[in-house]
Amino acid sequence: MGTGITATATGEGVRERARTPRRILVEGASLGILADVALRGAPGGLGWTIWVLGLAVAAVSVARYDGLVVNREQRGWLALAVACAIAFSWRDAEELRVANVLGTLVSLSMFAMSAAGLPAPSILAARLRDVIAAGAYTVRDLLVGAPTLVARDADLFTLPAARGGASWTAVRALLLTAPLAFVFTVLLSRADPVFASFFRLPTLDVAQIVPHLALFGVFAWLSAGWLRGAVLALSPRPTLPAHLPMRLGHAEVIASLGTVIALFALFVSLQLRWFFGGADVVLATTGLTVAEYARRGFFELVAVSALVLPLILGTRAAIDDARLVRRHRQLSLLLLVLLAAIIASAVLRMRLYVAYFGLTTDRLYATALMGWIAVVSVALALTVLRGRARPFAAIAVLSGFAALGALNIGNPELIIARGNLSRTPDARGIDYEYLTRLSGDAAPAVVNALRGAAPSAHACAGARALRKRWVRVEDTSWNLGARLGRGAVEQGMLEDEVARLCAGVAVGRNAGVPVNEPASRGP
Repeated sequence: MGTGITATATGEGVRERARTPRRILVEGASLGILADVALRGAPGGLGWTIWVLGLAVAAVSVARYDGLVVNREQRGWLALAVACAIAFSWRDAEELRVANVLGTLVSLSMFAMSAAGLPAPSILAARLRDVIAAGAYTVRDLLVGAPTLVARDADLFTLPAARGGASWTAVRALLLTAPLAFVFTVLLSRADPVFASFFRLPTLDVAQIVPHLALFGVFAWLSAGWLRGAVLALSPRPTLPAHLPMRLGHAEVIASLGTVIALFALFVSLQLRWFFGGADVVLATTGLTVAEYARRGFFELVAVSALVLPLILGTRAAIDDARLVRRHRQLSLLLLVLLAAIIASAVLRMRLYVAYFGLTTDRLYATALMGWIAVVSVALALTVLRGRARPFAAIAVLSGFAALGALNIGNPELIIARGNLSRTPDARGIDYEYLTRLSGDAAPAVVNALRGAAPSAHACAGARALRKRWVRVEDTSWNLGARLGRGAVEQGMLEDEVARLCAGVAVGRNAGVPVNEPASRGP
């Protein structure tokens, strides 16, 4: 996808060719200024949303300025990026905010890749290897796009004759001389008061200027590079070859996949004993309680599941023999069947773990990741392993965004708070301390629970932790979840309510701290 502009040797041709790159530089500088204003003022909330919205508007503006049409798919990626940025200002959960930022960046990358052109009519119809190659070039544009605009595309250093003669010579001389004169004048004035008396220079606080310049520079650089990659790509991106340079034969494929299959089969066979034998088998075999057994295994199984897909895709890309492709398909399908059993084992472990210890952010997000891996595994079996590779990348990406949307709508930390508060308290009681460390998304539910709780060490510690965290704490960002959480604490957890919950609780170094390990501690 190109600009449709034909360069000529004349000055008019140079100016015409450089119109869009200069516009991109202006937009990049504007986005750098916007980042300094918005992100410094509200870094954790609305500032990010405002900046992403500004970037989306700039992309459409530059494309139209260049005579390009932003198609429906590209508009969809921009809309998805803005939606993820809005979700960043909506939910206060730290892990979810990180995921929303990643969702924004992936959406913007998909827009750049789609706009730059691929060997497919749509990014969603492209093969995985082409998407990976386009992503690599997008990262390159981010890093080197801005200096390329300045040094080449914008034609800022063309000979004066091509720019209007003496007038342009004077402008260039001023642009080069003024910064040098200013810097040296400032330094010499600081070195000698007599010299400084000849100039009335404004007082400059370097400690305050540098952060502004750094934030402006980073975001202007990245914005200009991203816009260049999205708008100025003159041809489709180079693609990765159909097969990796390294070739695998029958022995390598069978040995690698066969070994993993054997290990998975052994693991699954041992799990069947646990499924049917229950706690007695666990105690007799490992010496661990059922809860300890569940706790030790889940996160390792998540890692195992996440490594299977790259193994299958990597080995498939390294073979080109038709007979070996069929053998690879058979082994991969068997591996995915065993993986399904491992995922089922992990989910059962997590259910048992939560039943004993309650729900935490790590446990919830790891379970969500496991669900997404299961969806991608099914997609892999139905597409790549059946010789229809094109839909796989689209399914993997869109299912990831669907999972992210479900998490934002579901409000994970509110689910965690309500789930733990609804548990029947054991000897350790409800772990209010852990619940108060959750984000503002969970704070209203915790406040309501504490208002109905009886005085206890746990409730006292939780009430104090809530007020310490939320009341009279300066907040420079704007986040809806944080605002609602702070309002709930300020209105519902007054000093007299804290005093009620702490009535009769011993005061001292360990006041309000439970003797036993709280139920929600640990991963």
